[in-house]
Amino acid sequence: MADNVEITPGTGAVIATDDVAGVQFQVIKLAIGADGVSDGPVSAGNPLPVVAASLPLPAGAATEATLAAMNGKFSTSTTIPDNTAAGIAVRPIGQDMWVCSFADVGASILSADFRAPDVGTGVGYSQAAGSLLITTGTTTNAEFLTRSVQSWRGTMQVRWSFIASQRIANQNFAVILADLVGENLAVTVNSATSITVALPGHTFTAQNVGHFMFVGGIAGVAGVPGRYAIASVVAGVSINLTVAGWPASGSGTVDLFGHSHVKHLYTGTTATAVAADAQRRGWASGDTTLAINTTAAPGHIMQAHLAGREIYWLDTLRASTATPNMTARGSRFENLPDDNLNLYLFLWSYNGTAAPASTTTWTIGFVAVEKFANTPVYIQGQEMQGTVAPAPVAVVSAPTTTVTGTVTVTAGTVNPVVPATPFILNSAATTNDTLILAGTSGLQAFYATNTGATVAFVKLYNKATAPASTDVPAMILVVPAAVSGVPGVCTLPIGFSGFRFALGLGIRITGAVADNDATAVAAGQVKVMLSRTV
Repeated sequence: MADNVEITPGTGAVIATDDVAGVQFQVIKLAIGADGVSDGPVSAGNPLPVVAASLPLPAGAATEATLAAMNGKFSTSTTIPDNTAAGIAVRPIGQDMWVCSFADVGASILSADFRAPDVGTGVGYSQAAGSLLITTGTTTNAEFLTRSVQSWRGTMQVRWSFIASQRIANQNFAVILADLVGENLAVTVNSATSITVALPGHTFTAQNVGHFMFVGGIAGVAGVPGRYAIASVVAGVSINLTVAGWPASGSGTVDLFGHSHVKHLYTGTTATAVAADAQRRGWASGDTTLAINTTAAPGHIMQAHLAGREIYWLDTLRASTATPNMTARGSRFENLPDDNLNLYLFLWSYNGTAAPASTTTWTIGFVAVEKFANTPVYIQGQEMQGTVAPAPVAVVSAPTTTVTGTVTVTAGTVNPVVPATPFILNSAATTNDTLILAGTSGLQAFYATNTGATVAFVKLYNKATAPASTDVPAMILVVPAAVSGVPGVCTLPIGFSGFRFALGLGIRITGAVADNDATAVAAGQVKVMLSRTV
C-alpha cells in the first residue's frame, strides 16, 4: 500500500503516513512552545529542550549526580574536591596540569591565560623568547596587576621561573595564589588613612572588621597598593578600609583580592631572598624571609607545594642540571586557605612610595599549576610529611652504591650526628669583622639581641677569610632596636639540615643595611650566639 492518505479521498488535503505491512502510521512533525504559542518546528537550529533525569550512582559515591548536556556530550557536575562525602575513602580528583609559557611575541601582549592587566604610569610589558617581561618604570606606586583566568581549589603544586635584572629599594614583585573579592570597584578616598570601596551584595559583616586583604589595580587616584584591614562595613553595599599614604580625597577604581592567599614577594635589595606567607580568612602569620637561589641571571624556579595540611616552599637554579633537585626553603602549618576556596594566580608588580632609582625588568619564564589528590598515607604509624620529609627507608642487602661526598663510619654507624659548636660574640665598638670557621660550614641555630636605640644588622658571609665591607654578605639578619629598655631579639628558623656555607662562615655587625656599610655598633650593644657544624 502506498504511503500517505487523503482526509476526504479525492477532494481533501493529504495526511503524511508511513505504510508498515498494510497499516498506515501517521507521520507527526514536532513543534515546541507554551499553550497558545508556537516557537516553530523542531530542527537543528531549534532543538527540543531536554532535562536529564536524576540517576543513581554506585554505593559509596555521592547520592546523586546532575547530568548536563554540553557540546553534545553528557558530563557529571560535581564540586572538586568533594569534601562533603564522608564515606568516600579516597577523594576522587582528576589530574589537572595548567602551564602558561608566554609563547606569543610582541609589545603589550599578555597570554590569554591571564586577564587584561592593570598597568600604571611608566610601566611596560611584553612577551619575548617564551617569557613575560615587565618593566617597572620609576613612578611611585606604579603597578602591573593581572590574574589567571582559571582558578583552582584544594591541593596543588605551583611553580614559576623568575629573573630580576636587579634588586633595588622601592620595587616589588609578587606571585600570589588568592581569592578574588572584586575587580574594578568604585573607590572613594575619605582621607589619607581611609577609603570606601563599593562592593554590592558583599557578605562581610562587623565580625570581619580587622580582616586584611590586598588593594591593587588602582586607577584614577594616587593610591598606595598594599595589604589593608577592614575598618567597617555597610551591609551589602560597601566596605571601609584603613590605608596609609593615600591622598586626602579623590575617587577611582581598585581591585580587592587575597582575603585568603599564599604570597611570595620579591622585595628589597637581596637577590637571594623572598618573603613568603599564608593567610586564611583575613589573618596571616607574618612574612617569613626565605633564603633562595639568586634571582639574578640565570634566575631561579620557585615551587609552592600546597598539601592541604601544610605548605612547603622549595627552589632551584634555572640552569639545567644532570640531577634534578629542589632545595627545601621553608614551610607553613597554619593560616592556610580553605581547600574549597577558588584561588587565582596573581602576578603583581608595584613600586614603593618613593621613586625607584631606575627601572627593573622582571622576567617570568613560565607559571604552572598542577592539581593532585591529597591522600594521606600511614605506614605502621609513620605519617608521610610531604616532599621535604619523606619516609625513612632502611636498605637491606643492597648492592655496592657509589656515594658522592664524605661518609664517616664509627662503630658501624653511618653518618653519625656531629654536635654543633657554639660561637658567641659580644660586640666591640667596631664592625666586628670575624671569621668563625674556614671551609664548609653549617649554621644550625642563631640568636641575637640588641640593646641599642637603633636597628643593628648581623651579616653572614660565605668566605674562607675574615669578611670586610667590600664583601657581599650571603645573609643579612635584622636585630630590632630596644624598646623601653627591653632588648630587640632576632632568631632564625632553621630546618634539620641548616644553612650551608661552602667556603667558610664569617660575620660582621653594622649599623646600616648596605652591603658595604662600615657603621660600627657600640661595645656590648649586640650579642650573638649561634651554632655551627663542619
